[in-house]
Amino acid sequence: MLLLNAGRGLMFVVFVTSATEATAAAGPARITAEARRVRTFEPHLRDLLEEGLRISATLRALVDRLEQSDLVVYVMSDPRPVRRVDGRLTLMAAVSGARYVMVRIRELPHPGLVLAIVGHELQHAMEIADDPAIVDAESMAQAYSRMGYATQAMPSGLSFDTRAAVEAGMQVWRELQAARAEGADE
Repeated sequence: MLLLNAGRGLMFVVFVTSATEATAAAGPARITAEARRVRTFEPHLRDLLEEGLRISATLRALVDRLEQSDLVVYVMSDPRPVRRVDGRLTLMAAVSGARYVMVRIRELPHPGLVLAIVGHELQHAMEIADDPAIVDAESMAQAYSRMGYATQAMPSGLSFDTRAAVEAGMQVWRELQAARAEGADE
């Protein structure tokens, strides 16, 4: 597993499993209940994502690109986080011309860390959106074994990461920190 050191070790993971859970709403430049592709029903996450979209060009670009895809992304707080994993993405289903993934985010005390993790996981969602052959756990594992690297075996399946997702999370973090520094200078 990769660590992003932002004052605390952050673990980012893509889990290759099936899931039947669902939650939530987002969209290009605005997170709403009516959005089509990136969704959350959790008001605190919706507010945080809206703030992140105002500040981070990277988050905006990822959400805008996802809006043009066949992928629906549900973002939710992780009620039962995996030990030392702050963010994870699971492939839920591929039906009726759409694919569904769930991004789970550990509750963290710093909103910037949460948004960095969201950026990381949305990059993974984009990687899936860009590969129409990913339709189930097996095809996802095959694709990630080509485009990324295995980080460790988890009870729920294999986990993978990519350099692009690590960079996306770090870029979101840098954008948030730069905005914070600008705000402190005013």
